[in-house]
Amino acid sequence: MRITIGLNVVVFGLVAGFIGGCSSGNFPSSGDGIALKASLAQSIQVEHRFKHTLSVALPTGLRARFASLVPLERSPRAFAMSTPPPACRTYGADASVACQIVTCSPASNICDVYTTTGTLIGLRSGFDEPQGVAADRHGNSYIANTVASTVLEFNRGFSILEATYQDPAEYPVDVSVFPARSVLAAGNIESVSGGPGSVSVYAAGSTTPTSILTDPSVGFAQGIAVAFDRGGDCFWSLNDLNTEQGQIDEFHRCAGSPQKVVSGLGFAGGVAFDSLGNLYYTDQLAGTLFKCTGTTSCTTLTSGFVDPIMINFDDRLRFLWLVDYGAALVDAVDTTSGGVVASFSAGGASTPPVGVAHVPGPPY
Repeated sequence: MRITIGLNVVVFGLVAGFIGGCSSGNFPSSGDGIALKASLAQSIQVEHRFKHTLSVALPTGLRARFASLVPLERSPRAFAMSTPPPACRTYGADASVACQIVTCSPASNICDVYTTTGTLIGLRSGFDEPQGVAADRHGNSYIANTVASTVLEFNRGFSILEATYQDPAEYPVDVSVFPARSVLAAGNIESVSGGPGSVSVYAAGSTTPTSILTDPSVGFAQGIAVAFDRGGDCFWSLNDLNTEQGQIDEFHRCAGSPQKVVSGLGFAGGVAFDSLGNLYYTDQLAGTLFKCTGTTSCTTLTSGFVDPIMINFDDRLRFLWLVDYGAALVDAVDTTSGGVVASFSAGGASTPPVGVAHVPGPPY
């Protein structure tokens, strides 16, 4: 299987679907990357291309159904476009290079490069199920190359591989950078051996993790997204497979034990911070983007998405770029009004992107 963090195929969603009680029905084809088999022991095995399986015990006679775990009653999107975002700022020698949007699809093993209006201007292949994307203020892109257990850093033109960060025995699905301290963090959905997720932190100059962050209070953590705030603290969104709820943890200075700052998510999604230190996050199951005051008093900023996953700010820290995985769309949200100011198709219905980043990234 591809460890994709959209509701359609993610392990957490499968577990929740089984436990919630299902009837017989249609099963996905092998082309969807997941095969479900009823064993003689009345269990369901979710077979991964990761070379390991997750077995979920079911009562005798219970048959599982898996077609799509996106709520069937969710209506198609109908956003009214408002004023498009302005032209981006440029930096130094890269002043002649226009702003770009980089997306990555684990289904196609391709990362695409678009203009901010959605024109495809380039792509790079050869990845191993790439997902989360980040960009720094200089225009370097960072790709969570999930199955290869690496994070790849590319130059502004996305033409030169600048560095490879090893993430041994982990499956990274997101990445964030904090250039002020030259720190990088990778959010791991789970370990290669099937253990709980974690955050791998890389101090300045290191291409291997200098520390690993976990949340031992969670029964079994399935990591989703990772982000830095302006102070350099790490934030990690995750799903607790035991309680079937998502949450967001804070690690002060990317060290020590976490503090839970958001709880009760239907299904955790992306996380990001603006220049004032306000937290933004998506709940994939609710189809909603939230905005907080600091990390508290969180309210709906924009709703009506199908399956909003990863989010990242532009270079002005004004417009938030978001992947709506279930709709195969990339959106730009005005964080002042909550309006969707730009939207374009990316990847395709069968190969939607998971990660998105505006290049260059935030100016800190």
